[in-house]
Amino acid sequence: MEVTPASVKGYLDKKHYNIYKLIYDRFVASQMAEAQYNLAQHLIKGLGVEKNEEAAAYWFLQAAKQGDADAQYKIGVCYLDGTGVEEDCEKAFRWFYNAAVQGDSDSQFVLGTCYEDGIGVEADLTEAREWYGRAAEQGHREAKKALKKLR
Repeated sequence: MEVTPASVKGYLDKKHYNIYKLIYDRFVASQMAEAQYNLAQHLIKGLGVEKNEEAAAYWFLQAAKQGDADAQYKIGVCYLDGTGVEEDCEKAFRWFYNAAVQGDSDSQFVLGTCYEDGIGVEADLTEAREWYGRAAEQGHREAKKALKKLR
């Protein structure tokens, strides 16, 4: 359950909403990775706030720097696609790697793709199989298909 200012606005009068928003904003600014990630998700999708890809990428990066695997995956996607940041496949690869070693199956799958296609790293089919395999072990359907294709 999300309890962002936008999600509780209808339940609070203006005074209490403003206090809640102030506390929430300070919580985000205090470098709490979960709150930063949550804010970035709202900004990237325009949920309760104006859509802002640059701000979303900024907050994903702040949370990613604190080791949040979900944020590391998302900032990797931003760098890969050039969403809110300048496209940079090498940075994308590094963020996917950071999330993958924490066990994030989506990042493991993407790393397999990076190694297979030489995206942000030199192509290496042995590494591609390794990362597809790690994701497949966690039940990642696309990784299972990719691994089967490489065998």
